[in-house]
Amino acid sequence: MRTKRDTVTAKQVAELAGVSQSTVSMILNNYENASFTEVTRQKVLDACNTLGYTGFYQKDNHERTIFLIVPSLSNLSYVKQVTTAQQRAMELGYTCLIFNTFRNTSLENNILTLLQTIPVSGVVFLYQPENLSLLQRAGAIKPTVAVCDRNLDLKMDNIEVNSYGIGKIIAEHMISQGHTNVMYIATDISPKYITRLQRLEGIKGCYRDHGFDAEHIKICTLKSENISTRGVADDYKAGVILIEKALTKYGDTCTGIIGYNDMICFGIIDAMKQMNLSVPGDYSIIGCDNIYLTDLSSISLTSVEHYAHLRARDAVELLLRKIKDNYEHSTDVSTTGITRVEYEPKIIIRSSTRNIRRHHQ
Repeated sequence: MRTKRDTVTAKQVAELAGVSQSTVSMILNNYENASFTEVTRQKVLDACNTLGYTGFYQKDNHERTIFLIVPSLSNLSYVKQVTTAQQRAMELGYTCLIFNTFRNTSLENNILTLLQTIPVSGVVFLYQPENLSLLQRAGAIKPTVAVCDRNLDLKMDNIEVNSYGIGKIIAEHMISQGHTNVMYIATDISPKYITRLQRLEGIKGCYRDHGFDAEHIKICTLKSENISTRGVADDYKAGVILIEKALTKYGDTCTGIIGYNDMICFGIIDAMKQMNLSVPGDYSIIGCDNIYLTDLSSISLTSVEHYAHLRARDAVELLLRKIKDNYEHSTDVSTTGITRVEYEPKIIIRSSTRNIRRHHQ
C-alpha cells in the first residue's frame, strides 16, 4: 500500500508554502549560494511537515539503517552513547552509520545532503548543534530525534539534558564541602557548546544562591589562556595543559577544581601527580559524565551521572517508533505531538572530593 509520503511532491510543498518549486529544492538541499529569509525557510519546513514530504521516493521495504551523529569520539562518554545506541538499533533490526562532525559547521551542513543521497530511514543527533535550525531542516527530510539541552522552543521530538541542573548539583556538592572558591576548567565555552554554557550557568546560579558572586568561580579555557588548539588532541590533553595555567593563577585562592567532563579531569589528575600534588589532599576535583574509568581505584573521581547512554538508547527507540508510524499510517502522526524525555541526574561521590582542610579556610 502506498502511503501519503509516497505521493507528496515538491510542487505540492511549494504551493502550500507559497514559493517556487526551485526554492523548495534549494532550501531542502541547503544550497550554499542561495539566500533565503528564516520566514521563507520556516514556511517550507512547515509545509514539508504538514504534507509529510521527505524529498525522495522510498519503497515500503525501506532501508533499515539510521544515522547516529556525534561531535567527538575522543570522549569516552560519546563512545558509550554510540555503543548503546547501536546495540539497541541492532536489537530492533536496524544498522547504524556513525557520522562524527567534530562540531564543524560545514560537516554538520553536509548531513542534509547525506540524508537525501544515502538510503537511511532516519537520524539521531547525540548532541545539540549550535544552529538549531539544522535539526528542523533535517526533520523535514527524514524522521529526526535529537539529544538536546532543555529548550522549549525546539518543536521536535527530543531527549532532554538539563545542563543547568547538572551545574547546580556540582556546585552544591563543592559548597557543602566548604569549597567556596573553585576553578572551572574546559577546552572552550562558547555558543557552539550549549551544554557547557548551561552547566557553567548552573554552577554560577548555585553559588549566587549561597551568597557568593562570580569572582568565586575562576574560568580557565584554551582561549582564555591564549593556547592554540593545535596539538591539543583531546580533552585529556587539554586537562594536562590547562591545570598548570590554572594553578599558577588561582592555586593560592581556590581549593576545588571543576572539570567540565571526566576526560579533562583525568588529564588534570595526572598532571597534578607530576607536580607532587595530591587529590583530594591539596585540591578536590569533580567531573561530569560518570564514565566507567571514574570508578577505578587509582582514579576514584567524584562525578555526575546524567545517564547519557540511556538517553542515546531512548533516542533510538523514539526514532524507530517515528519511522514505523511514518510508514504504516496514512497520516503524518509525527506532527500530532512532541515527545520529550529527561533523566534526573545524580552525583556519585568518590574519594576525589572531601571537606576543605583547615589551613585553606
